[in-house]
Amino acid sequence: ADRVLCINAKGNVELLEPEIPGGGAKYMAGGVLAPSGCVYFAPLHARQVLCINAEGTVELLEPELPGDDGKYWAAGVLAPNGCIYFAPYSAHRVLCISAEGNVELLELELPGDDRKYWAGGVLAPNGCIYFAPYDADRVLCISAEGNVELLEPNLSDNDQKYWASGVLAPSGRIYFAPDNADQVLCISAEGSVELLEPKISGGGAKYWAGGLLAPNGCIYFAPCEAGQVLCINAEGTVELLEPKIPCREDGKYVAGGVLAPNGCIYFAPCDADQVLCINAEGNVELLEPELPGDYQKYWASG
Repeated sequence: ADRVLCINAKGNVELLEPEIPGGGAKYMAGGVLAPSGCVYFAPLHARQVLCINAEGTVELLEPELPGDDGKYWAAGVLAPNGCIYFAPYSAHRVLCISAEGNVELLELELPGDDRKYWAGGVLAPNGCIYFAPYDADRVLCISAEGNVELLEPNLSDNDQKYWASGVLAPSGRIYFAPDNADQVLCISAEGSVELLEPKISGGGAKYWAGGLLAPNGCIYFAPCEAGQVLCINAEGTVELLEPKIPCREDGKYVAGGVLAPNGCIYFAPCDADQVLCINAEGNVELLEPELPGDYQKYWASG
């Protein structure tokens, strides 16, 4: 599309000026609301950061950013210092929107040409922001002081390592479910990187939907091409829950789940046939009725 879509306070739909130049997927990552009341979107194929200011006016911010395609994909994160940070996809530097609304590219050029970071970052209690690698080799950390660091160890065994956004546990640990990687990635409360046992079998696209923290302290990830729901319990142990979800060639569940007031978590099916429910006791259920259609039923998060 060429213009920002707005649903105003009265529920009316508007297309806002100005028209955004360029074709293709201009902005893919979710926007981030700043303390100033402005909302910022990092460009994918567009050339400039998109800002919707506190009055609802659309602006394209200077400067134009280098590169043609796929600059920033992962959702940005608001830091305690008021800055917003976006990890690069095909760009080579972290994008920062300062507390004053200025666009900056941070020092430390990151290695690799394409698909560096896909999953949205997570703000830890220590003030650091962590992004799990997709085709990059190491976890990206933006420290509480706004410095960019690449953390050891090198995770170069697979490409397309982590797709789904991470989840912060009450313990202070952050967990990322594997895509084409074999193990859950954990950032400890002290900021060290760990790969958790057991190894999870299967090829790529194991888990795509973002995980959710349940009231029982467990974190749940719905399977995309994996066979079972992934659970990280309150003690930090990795479990694969029964029953096995009927297999499809394509992704069973892609959209992020929703925690309901009754304590249940619900995931809408993509290529699966039924809504997936994890009840308040942590049991996995497939809800009736079976939904019509063969594939790609629901993609957007509820």
